Amino acid sequence: MSALNLRLHIGHTIEPIPDWISFAIGLGAFLHEEGYKYGENAHIVVLLPVDLYFSLFVAVGIADRQYNTRKQMSSIINQIMSLKPNSRIIFHDGGVAKEVSVLSIEPSPANSNEMLLYIQDGSMKRGIPERKWFESITILDEEFRYVKRTRKIKDSKKVGIQSKILKKLYTESQLNKVSFYPGDYFYLIGDRVEINSIINDPFFYAEGVVGSISDFLYVENLTQKGSYTNGKFLSAHLKKPPLNVDHKVPVLYSNALSYRKQRKHFLSNPSLIVLGRSDQPQRIFEIASNLASKIIQNNNRIINNEVLEFLEEYGSKIPTGIEMLAWREK
Repeated sequence: MSALNLRLHIGHTIEPIPDWISFAIGLGAFLHEEGYKYGENAHIVVLLPVDLYFSLFVAVGIADRQYNTRKQMSSIINQIMSLKPNSRIIFHDGGVAKEVSVLSIEPSPANSNEMLLYIQDGSMKRGIPERKWFESITILDEEFRYVKRTRKIKDSKKVGIQSKILKKLYTESQLNKVSFYPGDYFYLIGDRVEINSIINDPFFYAEGVVGSISDFLYVENLTQKGSYTNGKFLSAHLKKPPLNVDHKVPVLYSNALSYRKQRKHFLSNPSLIVLGRSDQPQRIFEIASNLASKIIQNNNRIINNEVLEFLEEYGSKIPTGIEMLAWREK
């Protein structure tokens, strides 16, 4: 299943997802799968009646594709085999989650075809057999090979993904596997107060369970509630350039101000630029002129048809009242 299977819980009624939300989720899927391709970055600008919520639904589309990604057990084993001594991991022991240190990974003395992960659990050295790695271990962000930051798990934080509505859309296996791969799959740029005021609105519905956008998004600096993260929030007013930017990760500019203030930090990233018709006309004109000049001068390739074909195959609805322009640039 996918996020397109969601319905809306409005008052006492359950209704289908409107086309504009389906469209946003589909754009997220496109940016996740096609944002960087042929050595080129995709960029999409959309002009909407109102810009509120749209970038968050695009982020939901990115998260949805990540939850649906099939993570092979061999890839998980390789992640664990790459851990170094003193790496910190989460060990699940009879319903209790503990942060422990890796000691070594060695062949099992009892089974020559199996490896043992030795950990320091308090004062005790324990060996976890390879067949139990999937159910017993979660890799922390600080040990994820592509993420250069540290963050310790506090007692108040939950481990992995704990969401009733996600469990209606995805299997336990999908949710468990994805927790092995924390990291940034999108950068969300906007106003913290505005986003926090809407991200927990309980209007998603699936099989008798109500949820919110925050059930899908585990965002560092914003909504991160446990050991798993799938994105990073950056304020539109951030003055210093962000650290450790992955230039293949899509940037979601929630409004015109976000794009104007932060575009200089993400010149090499795929992007979505959300413009609302209620914004200042001069601001929209300035951005539109800047983008038009950039596209023409750099001889960039317009990919509207590529995006629309993807959305049709994905199952998203194309709404009325929304203008879109998409292009690729090296």
